[in-house]
This record gives sequence, structure tokens and C-alpha cells, in this order.
Amino acid sequence: MNTEITAETERKQIQNAYSYIRLSSKKQIGDQKSGEGRQTDRAKEIADAHVWELSRQTFADLGTSAFGGKNRLTGNLGKFIELSEHGKLLPYPVLILEAWDRYSRDTLDETFESVRNLLKAGVAFHIGYGDRTFTKSSLQSAEQRGEIERALEAAHNYSKHLSDRVSSAKRRKITRVLNGESANLDDMSPTWTQYDKATKTFIPNGKASIVVEIFKQYLAGESIVGIVRKLNTDGTPSFMSRQWTPSSIRYILSSKSVMGEFKGKAGVFPILIDKPDFEKVQAMLERNKGVRRETIKDGKVVVSYASGRRGHRAEIVNIFSGLVFCKCGRRATLTPN
Repeated sequence: MNTEITAETERKQIQNAYSYIRLSSKKQIGDQKSGEGRQTDRAKEIADAHVWELSRQTFADLGTSAFGGKNRLTGNLGKFIELSEHGKLLPYPVLILEAWDRYSRDTLDETFESVRNLLKAGVAFHIGYGDRTFTKSSLQSAEQRGEIERALEAAHNYSKHLSDRVSSAKRRKITRVLNGESANLDDMSPTWTQYDKATKTFIPNGKASIVVEIFKQYLAGESIVGIVRKLNTDGTPSFMSRQWTPSSIRYILSSKSVMGEFKGKAGVFPILIDKPDFEKVQAMLERNKGVRRETIKDGKVVVSYASGRRGHRAEIVNIFSGLVFCKCGRRATLTPN
């Protein structure tokens, strides 16, 4: 009875609402009926019905899976949690969710711990499906706590089953392709290709020319950093994030799919870069790693380094190799200034 009184008091204290929206598929972005629009409208309806002030600061992870907790660990949901931890939310806050599976589809242990921490910090949850509000005192109610746990566990189990089915379907597709049969690998294909249903083959899309230009610049002697700077300055849309980064350029330069390969099988994707140029780029990438190597030349130990920018290698003969040791017992090495 005391728990019920406390719960009712906590619910009446709620003043400020925050909405959290999550879409598993980017196809739902901007869709007023099946995704983003529906969740946005529902959050406003809930806030109005309960006379809560809906914050203009909204949190959304669009096109983000919650199966492994990515939205909670690195997404905007994680930012909301961080604001709570630092006491930067408005007084008496509530987080509005369409359903518990919007919050997370991670394992029960991981997800419930996150929910419990927010509740204990004074952040309430309102679930649109069922019009249910949970507060700190819900943790003391076996019924409400069990309701949360069952919903979170069901969300995880559903995603796991779906993930297993998708993985199985992907394996079947891969097997068909490797056996020389046709299959739509659109979900596993490079971002610079698209599947043509009429011919049942992959064709280049508008991004293919960017890939070709990246290889052209690198072969001409431009550094990865220089390529990044030019693409961002020119406003060229990135394939993987808001801006181009060295890692995204390096990924493209290292991907055998530009030669049309998929898991070692040639001719699956359109050929953008021929094999001699691709192999030349790989050699240049290897030289530019800055890896120290020691080789024997004319009876002497030769240390070679990459200078870093253009792959020029400087050779330094270490005449003291094997003779000079550190006081810790390890062999001293020679590095260029």
C-alpha cells in the first residue's frame, strides 16, 4: 500500500518529458505512418494527455539496431543517459518510449541494469503501448519490476530469433554466389553498387566515380590525409559517416570488392579498379604503415622505415646491431631523427 502511494506521488511530480525515437531501418526515416512520424506524434499526444512539458531537446537513433545495445552505448540514447548521470536533465523528467523495445533489444541483464540506474536517478519511463508509467518506486514492486523484465526479455528474444534467421538467409545467399548462381547480395554489397533485378547483376551507382577518383589520387602520390581534406572541402558526401576520415579512405583502398571480388570469387561486383593498380595501392599502403623492418644485406643488418607521406623508404645501416643493449637487458634499436 505504501509503495502504491509513493508511486502515485512520483507520477504526479513528473513535469518534463523527453521523447526517444529509434528506427531499425533507415527506410523508415521521414515516414509519417510507419516510423519516425508515428513515434514523434505519439510522444506529443502522451505529453499533452498527462500535462507534461515536452522538451524541444529530442533524442533519436535512426537506422540503428538495438540488438547489441549500440544505441545505448554509442548513440543518442547514450547521450540522454549521460545527461542524467551528470544531473543535466530538467526537474522531474520522464522518458517517453513507444515500447520497451525502442529502448533496447540487448540482453536482459545489460538492459535492465541501465533502466534501473535511470529509475534510481529519478528518471521515469512512460511506455506508449499500454499507457504505462514507471518510476523509482516501481523497482520495489514485484509486479511492475516483473512487467519491465518480461518486456525487455521478449524484445531481446525476438531480435535474437530474427538475427538467427537473417544470418541463415545470408549464409544461403553466399553459398549460392560462391557456387556460381545469382543472388541478391544488396545487404552485403559495397555502397558504390546496386542490384539490378532485371539483369540479376550488380551495377555501379553514383558513388563509384568517387571510389575511382580516390584510387586515382592515391596512385598519383596524394596522401590519405590529403584525400580526406579535399573530399571534405569539396563537400563530397561520405559513404559511412558525416565526414570523410582516414579510416574510411583506407577501407576503400583496401577493399577487394573494387576489383569485383566477393569472398574470393571474381566477377560478383562491377570492376572499378584493375588488379595491377589495386596491388600497387596495397604495396603503397604497406610502405606507409611506418613499420620497422630489419633485413640482412651484405652481412649487415639493414633497418628500413616508411617516411609516412609518400611511402619513400630510408635505409639505415645499423653497425651496432647486436652489440648495444639497454640497461633493462633488451637490445637497443636505431630510429631516425
